[in-house]
Amino acid sequence: MLSVQRHLLNKVNKPISISLVQRLSGEVKSGDGQATNTPPPPPESSGSEVSSDNTSYKVKEYYEYNPYSFYDIDKDMSKFRNPQPSKYSPLQPPKQ
Repeated sequence: MLSVQRHLLNKVNKPISISLVQRLSGEVKSGDGQATNTPPPPPESSGSEVSSDNTSYKVKEYYEYNPYSFYDIDKDMSKFRNPQPSKYSPLQPPKQ
């Protein structure tokens, strides 16, 4: 009984799987029964292609950098810094 069911499933699924593989691979059967490989059409190219200049590194942060940038960030982040531990004071979470 099980082999009959398996045989029927293979018969039913075989045409589906073959046509699926042919569709995914791009092969289409012509009228005379031979498979032909049809390449996908090339993408339409727009007439205005933007050329990119990869020779220079242009990042906003690079141009905004100055000798005091590190200290600006250090000052801004100081409110989030934990105090130095001391043996005289108990370890307490910072109050906000």
